[in-house]
Amino acid sequence: MDSTVEFYLPKGEKVIAKLEADSEFEEFEVINDSLKRVREVLGNVLFTKGRNPVEYGIYVYKDKEINALAKKEKSGYIIALSSAVFVSLPLELQEYFYQKDIRAYFYGNKKTANFHVKEVMKYCILFICFHEYYHILNGHCDYNLSSACMFELVSVKKDCQYKEEQVMEYDADYCAVRSIMYLLLEKYKMCDNRSMECIKFGFALYFLFLKFQEQAYESFESGIINLWETSHPYASIRMAYSISIMEYFYANHGVDLSEVVLAIKKIADVSIYFDRVYYDADSLEKSLLALAYTEKGMEHIAQLDKGWNSLKKKLKNYAHIELRDSDNLRITDMKKRAWVTENGNFMNRNVGKNTIQLMNRLT
Repeated sequence: MDSTVEFYLPKGEKVIAKLEADSEFEEFEVINDSLKRVREVLGNVLFTKGRNPVEYGIYVYKDKEINALAKKEKSGYIIALSSAVFVSLPLELQEYFYQKDIRAYFYGNKKTANFHVKEVMKYCILFICFHEYYHILNGHCDYNLSSACMFELVSVKKDCQYKEEQVMEYDADYCAVRSIMYLLLEKYKMCDNRSMECIKFGFALYFLFLKFQEQAYESFESGIINLWETSHPYASIRMAYSISIMEYFYANHGVDLSEVVLAIKKIADVSIYFDRVYYDADSLEKSLLALAYTEKGMEHIAQLDKGWNSLKKKLKNYAHIELRDSDNLRITDMKKRAWVTENGNFMNRNVGKNTIQLMNRLT
């Protein structure tokens, strides 16, 4: 594959993405180091058809917004990340990790703010690249070739229903989270180390989805009206099912239940604290998780899972690897997990007084 590739962003501007970032990018050494690491990780993943089932390249293009995309070009498949992922995202994270109260959820004063940023950023970049990679591997790009579709990371809103697109985004999220959990299970055998990595990964997801929610102008009120009007599931929905995938994966791979509950609880702890202190979520409906844990949100997750059952049959002829099975989520069972009303209040005043009670409803 060539060292550069030309393509058009949805807004119409033409970009030239580079396989190896050069000095035109700020922090180009950081970008190159990150690209090198993520290429090694993706290149070593063993799929049903071996390593690297398709030819693809990972590129960086210059953009101020945090985004990424997967697309099929004449030269092969591409994964392209905006330079903002490598520059502005870690700079913002650094501002927060200068605060001792946030570091206390991880390594505290034993490690510097820069160390914390690097640890969280490695999971941000891994998730983004795995997500886009699965758009390629699972046949999403080939299935949508007729509409010249590319898969972006951040949601857009139009006056139509995006059911199949949302299901494919759900599938890419699902497989990305699952792959990273596999990596954690393989690399970290000790419970304490694995739990800490899981917490860092969970916070990376939370921070990414928080940024996606901002860029897409999503709100609790608009989600309650219509959860199908965007190209991606709402960020709240994505965070909720990501937590469930993490919990489900651990529970089905021999990890002690107490470790699972503790790790998920700590992810919720730091996320809820961050919401309240740094994002002024002084009311429940302003928190990232609130929308997903309404009955409507839980039902939406079940519908995405049901949609995967149908879409999987259409994608079989386009996929480069064996496609996953559905979780067969039942709408009635999912609604029982709800703890937020459509008015943005707790269903039960006792739920939400502390994180332990809240987590009993999450898992």
